[in-house]
Amino acid sequence: MLPPPADCLATLPPSLQPYQALIAPTLAPCVVLTLAKSRKKTAGPEGRIGGLPTWPVAKPYPTGSNGTPLVLFAQLNFQELPPVLEGFPRQGLLQVFLHPSDTLYGQNHEDDFDQANWRLVYHPEVPTEVLTDYGFLTDYLPGSDVVLPHNPKTVFGFDYQPGWCPLGVDDGRFNAYLPALSYEANDALWDDYAAWATSRGTLLGGHPAFYNQGDPRETDPFPPDSWYAQPAAERPPYLDTRISEPLQLLQADSYKAEILWGDAGTAHWFIEPSDLAALRFDRVRFTWSCG
Repeated sequence: MLPPPADCLATLPPSLQPYQALIAPTLAPCVVLTLAKSRKKTAGPEGRIGGLPTWPVAKPYPTGSNGTPLVLFAQLNFQELPPVLEGFPRQGLLQVFLHPSDTLYGQNHEDDFDQANWRLVYHPEVPTEVLTDYGFLTDYLPGSDVVLPHNPKTVFGFDYQPGWCPLGVDDGRFNAYLPALSYEANDALWDDYAAWATSRGTLLGGHPAFYNQGDPRETDPFPPDSWYAQPAAERPPYLDTRISEPLQLLQADSYKAEILWGDAGTAHWFIEPSDLAALRFDRVRFTWSCG
């Protein structure tokens, strides 16, 4: 179950306690994925980073634009998740594939939605007749020409912890939603909030942590029909006071020296709520930055 927001707010430093009512509506529910190295070299349906995908034998395996087989980064089994994220599936597998020989892991800086060299694949049901021979991937596992944030032969399982994620100071919406805590309004309070409101980690939902390179959503476009792409005056009002659109689907953080996005950065996948409701994962935005 999702703990009450008061549990999160209780950890505020004394200087920020008077601002609980301002901060509370900006908290976003999340599920933190705590990583634990597994001894299994699994191709099973478990949620994990690394290993081989649970891939249906009758479905073409995902490849990049040059025909290179893509490599599984993460697999999410929604049946394992605590049911606390509104709009997220309750069953099926979601798989994240990356390009093994692209220094950007398949991301297209000109179009974050372009999945030509990375892929999100959703299986509404856990496949039962699955691929067992992955010999075609041998040349794309760790080697001199392989560029990936992880070693696919190392498997990390997930421990799931529901909670609340605060809005970070590097989020492009911070000053609009917490104006009294902006750096311009009070730099001491901003410092205290920045020290408290960390959303670093691997998680589903919640708010993104961008760190050194800022919020890419401030300058890069979402799909033309997204409300986020419209002028601020023309955007529809929020259904409630919580910041909820566009949703962060997944944040993948660097982990020790074994998962590294650039020099210890983070990766993010964003989705419109309407696309999530339709289980449409072909318009997801993928962006990552160094730490």
